[in-house]
Amino acid sequence: MLENIAKKYIKAIVSDLKKTDIDSFLKELEKIVGLFSIEKFLNIIHSPYIQTPDKQNFLLQLVESKDHRINNFIKLLIENDRLEITPFVCEGLRAYINEKDKVYIGLLYLREKIDSVMLEEIRKKISTRLSIELKIEQVISKIEGIKLVIEDLDIEISFVKENFLNQLKSHILKAV
Repeated sequence: MLENIAKKYIKAIVSDLKKTDIDSFLKELEKIVGLFSIEKFLNIIHSPYIQTPDKQNFLLQLVESKDHRINNFIKLLIENDRLEITPFVCEGLRAYINEKDKVYIGLLYLREKIDSVMLEEIRKKISTRLSIELKIEQVISKIEGIKLVIEDLDIEISFVKENFLNQLKSHILKAV
């Protein structure tokens, strides 16, 4: 539900700002998202004993932004008690920028890490094949094989030992 609310804010931000302004807005927003990992910050923001203007001043002092748009955005979120959507807004803006720049993130699922040379070779080949800029992050998993998932493009490339053996068996049975 928070993601749907965040989409409305993202749409408003994107329609109002230029690309370079969105980049700087995102950097400021990432500062706020970083604060969400601090327990004391969350306690202050969620405290019913602290008045809304005090929370607003507290957050504005922490961020120390000179951009009036980010300050107004913070005020708007706090007044509407929607500060919790900040990570979703940040994620959505990052996805928007990546889409405009044709930069995508792929998750490479492996049993063990591969060296950076092999990872770079995979990245280059897939980037040229799809005509995009690709960043690959390795994820260690228990699958026997390799799987690359690019969520924003709905692409999944996999070679799994179990699937290969099943296909080989069915091919042999068809041949007989």
